[in-house]
Amino acid sequence: MKAIISGHVGEFDIFASDDVLTVSSAKEIVRQRKVEGLGKFLAEHGGRVRLTLGQTPDLTILGLWEPDGFGYALNLEDPELSEWGYGG
Repeated sequence: MKAIISGHVGEFDIFASDDVLTVSSAKEIVRQRKVEGLGKFLAEHGGRVRLTLGQTPDLTILGLWEPDGFGYALNLEDPELSEWGYGG
């Protein structure tokens, strides 16, 4: 069975399935990224994952976090700076 999560935070719609995270806004894809381990993370935490949005004048960060604060932070401006870790 596939692990899937979808939701809305700020102006963004988020859809994650297996190891692919898709972010859209106003009916266009803003970012699509393969995230190794995302499917396993979603399967383990399922409906307990919360979505967050952090914005500064230069950055937009979307987060997917499990209850203990571990998760994935996606940097929309520079996806190479996205990472797994504690922070949610």
